[in-house]
Amino acid sequence: MPHLKSGAIKIFDNILESAGINIDYVKNKSEQRYFLGNSMIEFFGIEGKESRAHSLRPDIIFINEANMRISWEVFKQFYARAQKCTIIDFNPSREFWLNEHILSKEKNYIIIKSTYLDNKYISKNEFEFIHDKKDKPGWENWYRVYGLGEFGVLENTILTNWEYGELDETLSYVYGLDFGVKHYDACVRVAVDKEKRIIYADEIFYKNNLSTEQLKKMLTNYINKNSLLIADSSATRTIEDIKKAGFNIKACVKNRIIEDVKKLQSYKIIISENSFNLAKELSQWVWLDKKGEIPADEGDDLIDALRYAFSFFDNNKQVIII
Repeated sequence: MPHLKSGAIKIFDNILESAGINIDYVKNKSEQRYFLGNSMIEFFGIEGKESRAHSLRPDIIFINEANMRISWEVFKQFYARAQKCTIIDFNPSREFWLNEHILSKEKNYIIIKSTYLDNKYISKNEFEFIHDKKDKPGWENWYRVYGLGEFGVLENTILTNWEYGELDETLSYVYGLDFGVKHYDACVRVAVDKEKRIIYADEIFYKNNLSTEQLKKMLTNYINKNSLLIADSSATRTIEDIKKAGFNIKACVKNRIIEDVKKLQSYKIIISENSFNLAKELSQWVWLDKKGEIPADEGDDLIDALRYAFSFFDNNKQVIII
């Protein structure tokens, strides 16, 4: 549901408003239901609610991010009960159950392939990020998937050892913070279970074009000032400003990024269900030169924040107090 609220529901509300519909008149916000004419439209999260499929007989089912959020066994329960049609959307980063069970066996389907060039809701920053990869060495397959909308395999993905799951709230958490200039200000809450070799991560915020004052306000909204923040050490002035505002912030000593990557690869990474942008980065972060162990220096803001927080738990890392 957090993923839907920040994505599909937000866009649906914008569509209604652009059509001159007063959302307050048609939406039950507590149940995420809309009543339009003779229709009722409902949004709900599938995780943990697979049994909902057995009680539904809707005309139309729409499943968002189908390749990341739902298994074939769960999907077919919904699919079998749709009275008119089922719609799914997905980024074709790799083949999944759609290829095996639908595209190879059925004929009654339509594929609508839209790219960033068709998306009138896309931000300028995201448009430029994708467009800049068109002819960039090392990004060919990435652009094939996210630029052209073609099926591919991101074989150069750096961190494949992650999954959605429940966080262990019995552990101690710290916050990783990466500062953005051209990139995003990104914050992640992180805990590490060294015995089980599990990293737990929860996306807190992911915003761009923030002034220092706006960033401090954002931190105030989401983080207790006594909580430990491990921040990007390259922005000493910003760290000092945040510290003066009363936050418990420290700067991380940066290692060679490949050292951190190898450490992260040796753990399982479990992220919360609302960590949509973190999941997107983990899915898309690739090697610029795998043989030379050079990661792409783009699309990794939340991952950098995760690395800074993880460094606090690593016995071989030190933290400088500013």
